[in-house]
Amino acid sequence: MQLTHWYQTIAVLPQATNSVAYRRLARIFRDRTRVGKQSGHELVRTGHETRVTVNIFEHFALLRNSWVSRIAEAAGIAEIKDVTAVQWSYEFETIRDERWPKMIRDVTIHYRTPVSDGIIVIETKVRPGALDLSKDISGYTGHQVFDAVKGPKYLVYVLDDASFALYANDLRAAGSQVLRWSDIIGIQLQMFAELGLSKSLLSDFLNVYRSVLAWLPVSGLVTTNITVTADNTAPPSVIKAIEDYISWTRVLVNPQTHAVSLASKGPEYLSSEISFADRMALHISDARVNYTEAIWRLA
Repeated sequence: MQLTHWYQTIAVLPQATNSVAYRRLARIFRDRTRVGKQSGHELVRTGHETRVTVNIFEHFALLRNSWVSRIAEAAGIAEIKDVTAVQWSYEFETIRDERWPKMIRDVTIHYRTPVSDGIIVIETKVRPGALDLSKDISGYTGHQVFDAVKGPKYLVYVLDDASFALYANDLRAAGSQVLRWSDIIGIQLQMFAELGLSKSLLSDFLNVYRSVLAWLPVSGLVTTNITVTADNTAPPSVIKAIEDYISWTRVLVNPQTHAVSLASKGPEYLSSEISFADRMALHISDARVNYTEAIWRLA
């Protein structure tokens, strides 16, 4: 498959362009600074951190809000319980203020519980390499833009296995929490098993989910010992979302599929999406991106 369009690598597609899900993806695919002259956009580059982060985290759009507390618990944060609402975005950027320099965050999560709101900033790493431990990590969550959220704020690193072995202890000592990609994937698989899908639909889902992972360079064991807690009890809206995911992803991972035919299998708006190359060349208004837009913020 020749990768030219952002939607050729997204396993969970937003159903409408006015949705938060579309806006958080547009923050990435409309960003001209993420296009290499020879290598193309980060979203269509095999192994790029941006592509891996977006592909895996977008699966949470299919799950209950409790995915936030599952991640927090796995990272050693026990205080986040009974999440009632969650919103997140990618590559949220803050300008320099009197306290902190300009910073970009891979994933910014705003969650709400019956007792408080809170922020989780996720910093991701996909391949082994130098990790700058000299940064003042409090700057990720200490910027004045987060002051309106009065609840707790956490920084969690999600690392490849090699980086986890090298840096996990130092990052924890500095006040961060640390997970591996395999931890995130294991949480997702278990939560999908708890949705109450029929056994046949769950089996179909797991097959296409793993086919997505096959073309993402995510190391580490992915749990296969998931516990199915219900059978055929999922509400119709959940079943429809999973069926759409399965249908789209089966086409998505087919190397013979071209962008035009792929778009015809997705939401109606995809037929009018133009390629990265065209978008960059035209410099049209909707190609621009507000780097500091707080798409992650709950109402």
